[in-house]
Amino acid sequence: MASFNFVVDTEPMAQEISGVSTRVNVVSGAVVAMQSAVIAAEQEGADQVCENVNKGFYSLMHSQISQKIAQLTSTVEAKLMELGQYAASLQVIQGRMENDYHMISGRYTKLFNTLNNNLKSRVAELDRPVFQLVDREMKRNNNRIALNSGQFTVNQLESVLGAQLISVSKVKSDAQKALQQITAFVAESDAAEKKQKDSMSSRRIDSMEEVFLPVSIVESTTNMGTPTVNFFVARSGNEIIDTEIDNSVKEQTYSAVVNGSWSEMDEDNLSRVRSEFATLLSSSDLDDRTKVTIGRLFNNMDKVEQLD
Repeated sequence: MASFNFVVDTEPMAQEISGVSTRVNVVSGAVVAMQSAVIAAEQEGADQVCENVNKGFYSLMHSQISQKIAQLTSTVEAKLMELGQYAASLQVIQGRMENDYHMISGRYTKLFNTLNNNLKSRVAELDRPVFQLVDREMKRNNNRIALNSGQFTVNQLESVLGAQLISVSKVKSDAQKALQQITAFVAESDAAEKKQKDSMSSRRIDSMEEVFLPVSIVESTTNMGTPTVNFFVARSGNEIIDTEIDNSVKEQTYSAVVNGSWSEMDEDNLSRVRSEFATLLSSSDLDDRTKVTIGRLFNNMDKVEQLD
């Protein structure tokens, strides 16, 4: 078996490797330096970009805010000018309204003063009858009292009571006469006023008409057993007319009812009377309870007679 011995010298390779290592270290240092420079350059670029971006943003915002401020300022100035015009218009209207108010208040003041004067004159006219009563009747009454009065020349203890009674009776008599005069004056004034109203009525009667008035004749018996007959007629409000109606009823209707002959009413007339009575009762202003009571009393009548 053959054996071979080889001697390998690694020094050249080691030298080459050492040179390569040196160059690698140099390259590594260059790469590190370049990396640091790149990082510094990127950082500087990023800072510059951020600064430019911030500056642009703030510039944009400042520009927009300035534009909005300018727009709002112009709007406010326009509104202020418009409000100034409104204020001037309102001042003109206020002056006109003040002038109108003074003019209208002066007019109404004059009107109310005229009304007050008219009312004073009317109140004086309303009180004139009282003044006439005082001037005409009461002065006469006072003169009569003064002329008819008497005095006692001598007074004693025994005559004091008699003097007091005489004085009291004299005062009562004078008061009664004064009340009678006042009552007569009021009645006279009332009658004159009614006559005046009747004579100044605006109603015009074109033709003569026949008017039917309800008459109620009630025959009753007193506690002493005495029969009495009374009649009731609707009032017209005029004393003269009511007196004439009462006289006519007393002369004609009363005697006809009391002295006349009665007969039972046939069914047709009775049904018409009941229908008319029900119509009048339903259209009246009485309360329901009163209507029911009146209807029950009417339906419970034994018979209805008519005057022949």
